[in-house]
Amino acid sequence: MAPFSRGFLASFRKLLTRYPCRITSESLSSYAPQQQQQQYPQRGPGAPLAASVDAYGGVTVHLPADVTETAFSELLRESVRVWRSEGRLAAWLRVPLSRSRLAEAAALQGFTFHHAVHDEAVLSLWMGGEESRLPHYATHQVGVAGAVVDQSNGKVLVVQDKNRAKNMWKFPGGLSNPSENL
Repeated sequence: MAPFSRGFLASFRKLLTRYPCRITSESLSSYAPQQQQQQYPQRGPGAPLAASVDAYGGVTVHLPADVTETAFSELLRESVRVWRSEGRLAAWLRVPLSRSRLAEAAALQGFTFHHAVHDEAVLSLWMGGEESRLPHYATHQVGVAGAVVDQSNGKVLVVQDKNRAKNMWKFPGGLSNPSENL
């Protein structure tokens, strides 16, 4: 059976015809996470490593070009302390293969490998108090959603994601977890 049967698609088209929703290019572009303008300045005594703050409040570290393993370890330790005190939830670190010796210093601060592609490893650190909400590296994604219609008043149930752009509504659902039964 195909992922969506013809009957389902026909019913869905009828549903959208009866209960139209307005999707604009502006609403779609505002849904994608954008890099925020806030950046940490270049390092100095007691300052965190240079980093960008992403749309989710995490930081992406800009690896300094001229740093020894010892100096990097100290800078990273201080940076993690600062980010935790600011309430940051995640830190990302891209380590090129040519500088892979720096991954050990990151591991000592709690960073783990997220994924590796060609000549670069991406390490992540979850700093939230609860279980990590960082996404696994995507090999594939399976989305699941449902449409709930109250025919007595013509309303359709839609929801907003907590961490997404305002005024972006969707059917309830989301991505399934690996090995989750549907």
